[in-house]
Amino acid sequence: MKIHIRSRSSLPALLSVVAACTPAPPVETPPARGIPTSATAAPTTPVSAATSPAKRERNRGPNGELARRQGSQVDVELATGEVITVPPSQLHPPSGDRSLFGISPTALRYLDSGVLLVGMGDGTVAGVDKAGKRLFWAGFRGAIRDMTPVSGDAVAVTTSRGVVGLLRGDGKVQWQIAVTAEPLGPVVIGPDNLILVASQRGVFGISLDGKIVFSHASPALHVTCPPYTAGCTETEPAPLTIDGPDVVIGGNVRFPIKGPHVPVPDLEPKFNLTFTRVLRESVVSILPDGPNAILALVSKRKDRSEYDWTDDDKYDVVRVEGSKISRFGVPEKASKSEVFEVGSQAAKSPFFIDGLVRGPTGDPWILARRISFQRTQSIDSIMGMFGGAGQILELVNGKVRERRDLFSMFASHWLSTPIAASPTDVANTFCFGLESPICAVYTTSKTRFISTPNPIFKAVTVGKALWLIDQAGAVHRLSNDGQRIEPVSPAPPLPVRDIAGAGESHAWAIVKDKYTLLHSVASRWSETPIPVPATTLFVRASNDVWAGRTHWDGTEWSTHHSAPPATVAFTIRPADVWVGDADGLWHGVGPGSLPVKLPSPSAKIPAANAARLVPGSVDSTHVVTPVTFQIDRTTVLRSAMHVSAGSDGTLWFGTLQNTVEVDSMGRAAVVRQVGQKLQGRTSLVESKGQGLVLDESERLAFDMRDVVRSTDGTKSTILGEQLYHHDLVAVAGLPGGATWILGQAPDLAPGSPYHLDGQDRLRSGLTAWAEFGAHAMVRPAKGTPFQPVMGLPSVAWCDVAVTSDGGAFFVGGQSDGPSGQGIVFHARGKLGTEQTSEFRAQATLLAVGAVSPTEAWAVGAGGTVLHIKDGAAGHSTLTSGEWLRSVLAISADDVWVGGDGGTLFHWDGKDFHPVNHTLGNNASITGLATAGGVIWAVSPSGILKIAKKG
Repeated sequence: MKIHIRSRSSLPALLSVVAACTPAPPVETPPARGIPTSATAAPTTPVSAATSPAKRERNRGPNGELARRQGSQVDVELATGEVITVPPSQLHPPSGDRSLFGISPTALRYLDSGVLLVGMGDGTVAGVDKAGKRLFWAGFRGAIRDMTPVSGDAVAVTTSRGVVGLLRGDGKVQWQIAVTAEPLGPVVIGPDNLILVASQRGVFGISLDGKIVFSHASPALHVTCPPYTAGCTETEPAPLTIDGPDVVIGGNVRFPIKGPHVPVPDLEPKFNLTFTRVLRESVVSILPDGPNAILALVSKRKDRSEYDWTDDDKYDVVRVEGSKISRFGVPEKASKSEVFEVGSQAAKSPFFIDGLVRGPTGDPWILARRISFQRTQSIDSIMGMFGGAGQILELVNGKVRERRDLFSMFASHWLSTPIAASPTDVANTFCFGLESPICAVYTTSKTRFISTPNPIFKAVTVGKALWLIDQAGAVHRLSNDGQRIEPVSPAPPLPVRDIAGAGESHAWAIVKDKYTLLHSVASRWSETPIPVPATTLFVRASNDVWAGRTHWDGTEWSTHHSAPPATVAFTIRPADVWVGDADGLWHGVGPGSLPVKLPSPSAKIPAANAARLVPGSVDSTHVVTPVTFQIDRTTVLRSAMHVSAGSDGTLWFGTLQNTVEVDSMGRAAVVRQVGQKLQGRTSLVESKGQGLVLDESERLAFDMRDVVRSTDGTKSTILGEQLYHHDLVAVAGLPGGATWILGQAPDLAPGSPYHLDGQDRLRSGLTAWAEFGAHAMVRPAKGTPFQPVMGLPSVAWCDVAVTSDGGAFFVGGQSDGPSGQGIVFHARGKLGTEQTSEFRAQATLLAVGAVSPTEAWAVGAGGTVLHIKDGAAGHSTLTSGEWLRSVLAISADDVWVGGDGGTLFHWDGKDFHPVNHTLGNNASITGLATAGGVIWAVSPSGILKIAKKG
């Protein structure tokens, strides 16, 4: 029988910590040693105090109205008892897609003027009058969390994506900034109208003009829910209150507003290392093997349904030294039938593979469990806790064999969780067992058993001592004489889940899902803020610590652009790092690619209110012909999702099954055997047989494009430079010029459509880092390396168009919907570093085409059309409201637009002219390109060739 284990280990729930009652809240002070610095601004001049808004329930109007959220609508009960229903159509931008009406309100706030502000799950804030009619709307990044009156009729808006903004009573957004990326709690107004808001990373103080005055990291903001606690939300920070000159957190911790402050660590990645993926397999353990080689215990998972338990994972030990890779297979079951666990019958049972350590013999030992189906209860199997006896497999001379002499060490101790042994040093102590937990100290001549107070789930070498973490998160150590297990003194103040250290007086520990680590210096523990929650720890020296994707250099923590969310890590030297996770084995070396940093927009230019776009007469200057291409004797290319044209007339068509190349002679051939299931500019053909394709990770079972393939004839390789953990949404370039690749951070919050479960749950911790990371890559010319790009706003990006000066236009929306407010970001000059500007539209923008470095057309949801020229934006909306999904800008008087409902328009410099075609009104024109004076329009319904008459 083969079985599949859903996770390698099931860590016991950590004990909840109950804070002791104290007569007065303690005052937080910064630690004496260096603290990670924050990119916060210096204090600004205090603004003049305004009249405090009237104390009133947020959903209670000035005339006694009471608003309540009811599904996707809002009901308003008037003082007379009459109920007015505000339907979803009034809570979303005009000309929006009706399918978005299912998005629910998330926050309500009445202004003193009687206007009701309704915050939505897609980031929209709608202002509604007394009759339930929409007066205005504005868009923010992330679901609206809170709207608090600040001054006059202005409110401070916070979102689930770490955005704070100031919205006036007339619907104008004064400013909005992303102070972090995780959910923010309710706003508290401090002295001089200082806006105070907290996430689990810290408290942020923001002035009325949108400047960050300070940030203050505090462990008290981390909410930890005891197991099975109803209504407890761990993403919600502890509440803030103001008490005179102090901020009080959760009622029991305070700090003065004017400081001193321990800054919240900067989320902007540092790029001193470049990580490349060596293996595309799930990594369990990493072990050094000489000065420049490593061993990795890996598993290559097969695609399977959630309930398919017929196959278990295949494990190998892989040795990597430079470009040389050797592989050693791990047996799936015992070599013969025998009694291996006291009380069981003889059986030839399967192994569960749990880890790789260096055994006392100096050879690699594989820690496994030999499963007893006779003693495993049904509830155990449901929880993945198949049990039996421990098993050691040894790698010697290129072969994996059973250590049969160790049966007696495990046979009398039932275990259903992995054996704990040190992964960073020679392992001679093995802890195991739940019913009768024990540690076995093994030498080549004998075994000595030591009883443990609780089951041990992790063993780590700290300095010269062996530290043990038990089921409750308490830390113990093996005594110096090796005869007993004793508590570590002083003990960490919180239950821990992992620990590592260069010595017993210099250790680090991970606590449950927190933005802090416990740090022991000179045997004194304290909490130190880190940029993102740590997933693993590896300490090589006091100034070389890896915690997940962040690194401590002795002074500050820094995130790394291409680092994966490590579950295991090993550092040979500071610029030589091996990292493993569910996606593969990665090697990080320095120095890394220098980032391109875009300047902040010199002026945020909002687009004017949209005018109605009334098309002109039908286009009569072009001939439209439906075409097909014969790929082979049995396959015909009839439709496509997108199209790209090369300088030599070569076309690449992206279909649901593959990428097809059609050369200038009309000959068709398959370039890439992977379908492009999502819309967008997903390939760039440079010339016949050459180009770039945005592709899906081989392991993932959903349509996330996260790798870039370079194709050259019959050879296809994955680029070393990647936007890891982003959805790649578009690639665009000019012949011989710049190439841009655009990505967006997927919304991985629980409950979102992009949230992942199972082995990918670790990715949910990536949201904060990815929001503040690089959203694009750029190279100045073919043959040069891609560089990550910093400075693009955190937006749900959709498309990019490259300009002749090396810059680009980027389009998207505030929401992943797409819904809410649209955005155009223009980066001018080589690599976009000359200057930037920002424009807004009333709906998400899905496609963009550039005429020149100063002119572009952008189109999107609800028939939105934005024309940007010389720093100004013309804004119009198609009367029919059809979604527009593609645009091709050839020149100032030659622009093509396609979309839903068979929409196809040609701009001649004066008017948009409808273009008749045979695909029908149900077709959606999703891609446009030009080659040799011919326009190509593609749709899932067919391919059109458009040529000028005569």
